[in-house]
Amino acid sequence: MSFSFKKFTVDDSRCGMKVGTDGVLVGAWCGMTGDTMPRNVLDIGAGSGLISLMAAQRFPEAKVTGIEIAPDACADARNNIDKSPWHDRVTIIEGDIMDVAQRPEGRWDLIVSNPPFFSETLHAPDAARATARHGETFDVTQLISLATQLLTPNGSLCFIAPSTRDGEIDFLAELARLHTTAVTRVYSKTGSRTPIRTLRRLSMTASPCVSDDLVIRLSDGGYSADYVSLTKDFYLHL
Repeated sequence: MSFSFKKFTVDDSRCGMKVGTDGVLVGAWCGMTGDTMPRNVLDIGAGSGLISLMAAQRFPEAKVTGIEIAPDACADARNNIDKSPWHDRVTIIEGDIMDVAQRPEGRWDLIVSNPPFFSETLHAPDAARATARHGETFDVTQLISLATQLLTPNGSLCFIAPSTRDGEIDFLAELARLHTTAVTRVYSKTGSRTPIRTLRRLSMTASPCVSDDLVIRLSDGGYSADYVSLTKDFYLHL
């Protein structure tokens, strides 16, 4: 299936993790959190290339590298990149991020990820989707652990995870000696008491943490003004 954004199109027909709100949220948010313009960006678990493309649009001077372990997803990502305006600045690597982390030249100013995070016993029936959703080869724990190896001294990691894992992620960040410098709690609709996702920026250097809330939909089903403002540069019909 193909999704048309303002400046690019994403075909995710072969990709286990389909285009969804989580990817759009973190792709848009990582450029709105006070990050300085990065020279190089790493998208871990690139899937169909959505976040890589959003990063290329958001940061016009940056080189973007997407790493994806699934061959079918890589095929989609490369096809989407080739058809985009930024095919000369975005590279998709098929491989394991654990191998990339061993390369001495691999350091990035900004890492962005929509990592696998579900830990329920009942897995998705499709093998590719199950791997993408449940982190059978990589998850948010490894993402945080690897960040200190992959980031430049002033670099940042931006990612999205279920809010139910906030306490665990706070502990993992402290263990990795990373500093939480931005947090946005995401609510599904107006009136919701419990956030469903947390957008988070972890940085190598300390600075005051910026914290806020984001509601996706209003009570009438329409998108909130904050959500529209966050995603308007990307969504075609907002």
